[in-house]
Amino acid sequence: MSQPSVQADRRTTASPIARAFALAVLALGCATSAVDALAQSLQAAVGVYRPGISRFFVDGNYDLVADLSVAFGQSGDVALLGDIRGDGARHPVVFRNGQWLVDRNRDGTSDLTVTFGAAGDKPLIADFDKDGIDDLVLYRNGVWYISSGGTGTATYAYGFGGGPTDVPLLADIDGDGMLDLIIYRAGVWFASTRRDGVADRVFAFGGGPNDIPMAFDYNGDGIADLVIFRDGVWYVSTARNGVVNASFQLGIAGDKPLYFGKGVASTPRLDAARLLYQGTFGPTEAEITRVQTLGVAGWVDAQLAAPKSTFTAMPWWPTGRPSTSTNPLCTFPNYLTSSYSPTAPCNCSDGTGFNRCQRDVYTNYRVQNEFLTKALTAPDQLRLRTAWALSQIIVTSNMQDPLAYPMRDYFQMLTDNAFGNFQELLLRVTASPWMGNYLDMVNNNGSPAQLAAGRLPNENYARELLQLFSIGLWELRDDGTQLLDAQGKPIPTYDQDEIMELARALTGWTYYPLTNLGQTVRWNAPVNYLVNMIPIEGPLNGTGTVNYHDVTAKSLMGYNFPAGGRAETEINMAVALVAQHPNTAPFMSKQLIQQLVTSNPTPAYVQRVSAVWNNNGSGIRGDLKAVVKAILTDAEARAPRNPVRTKFGKLKEPVLYVTSLLRQLGISSDGVALRTPLSNMAQNVFNSPTVFNYYNAEYVVPGTNLSGPAFEIFDATLYFQRVNWAYNLLYSGTCDTGAPWSPVLCGPAPDTTVSGSTGTKIDWTIAKAYADNPTALVSYVDNVLLFGTMPVGMRNSIVKAVTAVTVSTPSTQQQRLDRARMAVYLTAISPKFQVEF
Repeated sequence: MSQPSVQADRRTTASPIARAFALAVLALGCATSAVDALAQSLQAAVGVYRPGISRFFVDGNYDLVADLSVAFGQSGDVALLGDIRGDGARHPVVFRNGQWLVDRNRDGTSDLTVTFGAAGDKPLIADFDKDGIDDLVLYRNGVWYISSGGTGTATYAYGFGGGPTDVPLLADIDGDGMLDLIIYRAGVWFASTRRDGVADRVFAFGGGPNDIPMAFDYNGDGIADLVIFRDGVWYVSTARNGVVNASFQLGIAGDKPLYFGKGVASTPRLDAARLLYQGTFGPTEAEITRVQTLGVAGWVDAQLAAPKSTFTAMPWWPTGRPSTSTNPLCTFPNYLTSSYSPTAPCNCSDGTGFNRCQRDVYTNYRVQNEFLTKALTAPDQLRLRTAWALSQIIVTSNMQDPLAYPMRDYFQMLTDNAFGNFQELLLRVTASPWMGNYLDMVNNNGSPAQLAAGRLPNENYARELLQLFSIGLWELRDDGTQLLDAQGKPIPTYDQDEIMELARALTGWTYYPLTNLGQTVRWNAPVNYLVNMIPIEGPLNGTGTVNYHDVTAKSLMGYNFPAGGRAETEINMAVALVAQHPNTAPFMSKQLIQQLVTSNPTPAYVQRVSAVWNNNGSGIRGDLKAVVKAILTDAEARAPRNPVRTKFGKLKEPVLYVTSLLRQLGISSDGVALRTPLSNMAQNVFNSPTVFNYYNAEYVVPGTNLSGPAFEIFDATLYFQRVNWAYNLLYSGTCDTGAPWSPVLCGPAPDTTVSGSTGTKIDWTIAKAYADNPTALVSYVDNVLLFGTMPVGMRNSIVKAVTAVTVSTPSTQQQRLDRARMAVYLTAISPKFQVEF
């Protein structure tokens, strides 16, 4: 180990008068002028280590309750907290006779060991060289040894202090952004701000026999404050003048104090962006301004009242593609090119150069494009975001029948009813021919002949209506937690008999006839997704001679359906029973919270939203408008993020990853270039692979006990699909040329086979203006994409990468573009941008 570079300071202890003054001030403590920690708007996150049980307790939101509790270490260890990987969060660390054991994932198990030092050394952890990664520091007899980056090799050494009772500390005591060397000696603090071995600052504070000194920025003003920890009580001198400005209790006698780092903190802009992540397809500068102007409730109310988006109407098309050029059913104005006239029949044989019949009619191509365009630009963002959430809970898919128009109509129905009543929405879903086809309710035969033959109705829709669309598998409390029986086992919400009874109540429905084609009402009618299904009840409603609805008595959820029931009456009653079930509020509320806000809502959050579901304040149940407002305005959704409690928020699913990047960068797009990449990321829009959605709502992140639904489609391969898309978006395509400031507009060109295609364009004007200064450029990108939350280590790495993109003097427009692209690309693919916070 290298020797110290300067002589150690050998100053003596403070005078008895100074020490007595400090002790007197501390003795007054809470009883006099000390201000409560909460009133001081505490900016620091703190904790304690309890040696008797080798456990860390850390509080990140200054409510004096531990948000992190981890058993780690053993008797005799020195406990610390450090950011060893540069991700902006600190982790439990113990120093044991020259070995540093680090628990980087906070699970109580060491996953990194570094050898540095020896028994008797006094360890510290701090970012000494400001690279965003905490360094390992040893204090030994007046010499400070620093291992930059935690490598275990001493890269710096300083001399300061050396007394047998000296307590070394590292903190920015003068606010210049650099860590200062501090020695605490019996109530007197000696600080060397120049690290030259000379104490140029001296303070008096503390000095009691049980006092443990700390120095950190308690109040968030950028200057370290003096802190004394005594038997579980923290005394703070923010003016560093020996006067206690604040005190609070966290811990007990025998605990060792810990400094986690910056605590809960936010800005109005960051708060606005957080709301927009939850209620839109991504923040924009214009919407951030609107939120700050209207306030949270005002913005939500304005969105709830905004006119609804309407997707371009599509006509009926046969399920089998016509092959003639004169088929009168092929007049489809939404799939045109400049060479195709909307007044002429389309050529469904898909002739080259003038149409894409297969693509535009027999896939979701046009619906996907329009959805993605509206997600980027439509003013009713909250309605569309809610409809998208509902589409992933009450799932249909084109995987079964690849036609465009029914998916357009189904999503329009979700959009129209996103802020309506849930029971009415569920009734519309149940009567939908698109859902009827997807889950086999259409042409579900309950006729006397069917029953006499012992053939049971298809149970597919009945099962999913209960399991996925309303009440779930297990009985729940209002807070979403499971009710248990006397043996501690979960209680099923229904059994097979109830599925069979529900299926019987939903029999007798078929497609509505296409009267313009001469069709008449009949059982097993040709496919028509334009109009709700119709019951075939024979003489009862003039639809033939056979009643295909099961008219025998039924019993469902405690309600008895009398014999002779009508199809429309029983479908209404069945939907009402599940919509009014006690489980529906917590089951659906939690899923909507997970879709909009966080994958792991607390039970209290779910309970508050369930209460609004059960009663909107006017005695109405299932008012989705009130529920969505309750979700977004809840205190848990609006609270600044706790740096210690890291399970809030969620991984961006592919659609939200793509749309948020485009919206935040102000990128215009017709959606064409986004569809295939989303499919590659395992979220082919409106083509869910199963009725359980693209990912399971109950998926648990491997190795944790945390829900993380979108992580089911986020492995290494799929992550690189995101990376590849971001690279292609930012680096590929064409750029404008000719003007002195070109290239500025870049991106995928319009698709000439798509009517009205505009392509995808990125305006690099502002980013390029910062490109000559890598630090300023990265700060700009941080502000746009991360709203100022970029960790120091990440910032330094990106600045380094941007600087490596060489420029001439003066720099060219292309060089500036290349630097701007690098800064945006590295930020966009980072874990920090992959999540909603």
